[in-house]
Amino acid sequence: MKLKNKSRLIPIHRGLFEKKHYRKMGESIWLFGFLIAIANWRTWEGETSYKVIREKFGLSNDVAVWRWLGKLRKGGYINYRRSRYSIIYKIVPPRSQAMFKQIADFVEKFGSVDLT
Repeated sequence: MKLKNKSRLIPIHRGLFEKKHYRKMGESIWLFGFLIAIANWRTWEGETSYKVIREKFGLSNDVAVWRWLGKLRKGGYINYRRSRYSIIYKIVPPRSQAMFKQIADFVEKFGSVDLT
Protein backbone atom coordinates (compact mmCIF):
# COMPACT_ATOMS: atom_id res chain seq x y z
CA MET A 1 0.00 0.00 0.00
CA LYS A 2 1.67 3.18 -1.16
CA LEU A 3 0.57 6.66 -0.17
CA LYS A 4 0.52 9.39 -2.74
CA ASN A 5 3.05 12.09 -1.99
CA LYS A 6 0.47 14.85 -1.73
CA SER A 7 -0.29 17.38 0.93
CA ARG A 8 -3.81 18.41 1.80
CA LEU A 9 -5.55 20.28 4.53
CA ILE A 10 -7.11 18.02 7.11
CA PRO A 11 -10.17 18.78 9.22
CA ILE A 12 -9.35 18.62 12.91
CA HIS A 13 -11.60 20.49 15.30
CA ARG A 14 -9.75 22.79 17.71
CA GLY A 15 -11.60 21.18 20.62
CA LEU A 16 -9.41 18.12 20.07
CA PHE A 17 -6.50 20.05 21.56
CA GLU A 18 -8.13 20.39 24.97
CA LYS A 19 -6.61 18.83 28.08
CA LYS A 20 -9.18 16.01 28.30
CA HIS A 21 -8.30 14.76 24.83
CA TYR A 22 -4.57 15.05 25.46
CA ARG A 23 -4.98 12.87 28.56
CA LYS A 24 -6.82 10.25 26.51
CA MET A 25 -4.63 10.36 23.40
CA GLY A 26 -1.14 11.53 24.31
CA GLU A 27 1.23 10.99 21.38
CA SER A 28 -1.38 8.99 19.49
CA ILE A 29 -2.87 12.32 18.35
CA TRP A 30 -0.28 12.17 15.55
CA LEU A 31 -1.65 8.84 14.36
CA PHE A 32 -5.20 10.17 14.63
CA GLY A 33 -4.32 13.14 12.42
CA PHE A 34 -2.66 10.82 9.91
CA LEU A 35 -5.70 8.50 9.83
CA ILE A 36 -7.99 11.49 9.22
CA ALA A 37 -5.71 12.68 6.41
CA ILE A 38 -5.86 9.38 4.53
CA ALA A 39 -9.50 8.52 5.24
CA ASN A 40 -12.31 8.89 2.74
CA TRP A 41 -13.99 12.05 3.98
CA ARG A 42 -17.43 10.98 2.80
CA THR A 43 -17.44 7.72 4.76
CA TRP A 44 -14.68 8.47 7.30
CA GLU A 45 -13.25 5.03 6.63
CA GLY A 46 -9.75 4.12 5.57
CA GLU A 47 -7.16 1.42 5.29
CA THR A 48 -3.45 1.44 5.98
CA SER A 49 -0.79 -0.95 7.21
CA TYR A 50 1.50 -1.23 10.20
CA LYS A 51 4.44 -0.83 7.83
CA VAL A 52 3.14 2.48 6.46
CA ILE A 53 2.55 3.82 9.97
CA ARG A 54 5.97 2.63 11.19
CA GLU A 55 7.69 4.31 8.25
CA LYS A 56 5.64 7.51 8.56
CA PHE A 57 6.52 7.96 12.24
CA GLY A 58 9.99 6.38 12.28
CA LEU A 59 9.01 3.52 14.56
CA SER A 60 11.15 0.38 14.76
CA ASN A 61 8.36 -2.11 15.53
CA ASP A 62 4.60 -2.54 15.77
CA VAL A 63 4.35 -2.17 19.56
CA ALA A 64 3.93 1.63 19.48
CA VAL A 65 1.43 1.31 16.63
CA TRP A 66 -0.67 -1.17 18.67
CA ARG A 67 -0.45 1.09 21.72
CA TRP A 68 -1.54 4.18 19.75
CA LEU A 69 -4.39 2.32 18.05
CA GLY A 70 -5.49 0.97 21.44
CA LYS A 71 -5.55 4.48 22.95
CA LEU A 72 -7.59 5.81 20.04
CA ARG A 73 -10.08 2.93 20.27
CA LYS A 74 -10.34 3.11 24.06
CA GLY A 75 -10.83 6.89 23.90
CA GLY A 76 -13.67 6.45 21.40
CA TYR A 77 -11.90 8.16 18.47
CA ILE A 78 -11.71 5.22 16.04
CA ASN A 79 -12.93 1.70 15.49
CA TYR A 80 -10.70 -0.67 13.60
CA ARG A 81 -10.09 -4.25 12.68
CA ARG A 82 -6.96 -5.94 11.52
CA SER A 83 -6.75 -7.97 8.37
CA ARG A 84 -3.74 -10.02 7.40
CA TYR A 85 -1.79 -7.10 5.96
CA SER A 86 -3.71 -3.98 6.88
CA ILE A 87 -5.72 -2.00 9.38
CA ILE A 88 -9.24 -1.11 8.30
CA TYR A 89 -10.62 1.73 10.38
CA LYS A 90 -13.46 4.20 10.77
CA ILE A 91 -13.20 7.58 12.44
CA VAL A 92 -15.88 7.80 15.13
CA PRO A 93 -17.91 10.97 14.58
CA PRO A 94 -17.83 13.52 17.37
CA ARG A 95 -21.00 14.01 19.37
CA SER A 96 -21.73 16.98 17.19
CA GLN A 97 -22.18 15.72 13.65
CA ALA A 98 -21.97 19.31 12.36
CA MET A 99 -18.23 19.17 11.66
CA PHE A 100 -18.49 15.94 9.65
CA LYS A 101 -21.41 17.35 7.68
CA GLN A 102 -19.56 20.60 6.92
CA ILE A 103 -16.52 18.70 5.66
CA ALA A 104 -18.61 16.30 3.57
CA ASP A 105 -20.47 19.26 2.04
CA PHE A 106 -17.18 21.00 1.25
CA VAL A 107 -15.72 17.87 -0.38
CA GLU A 108 -18.94 17.39 -2.35
CA LYS A 109 -18.81 20.96 -3.63
CA PHE A 110 -15.09 21.48 -4.22
CA GLY A 111 -13.40 18.09 -4.00
CA SER A 112 -10.41 17.53 -1.73
CA VAL A 113 -7.90 20.32 -1.21
CA ASP A 114 -4.46 19.56 -2.66
CA LEU A 115 -1.56 21.75 -1.64
CA THR A 116 0.95 20.33 -4.14
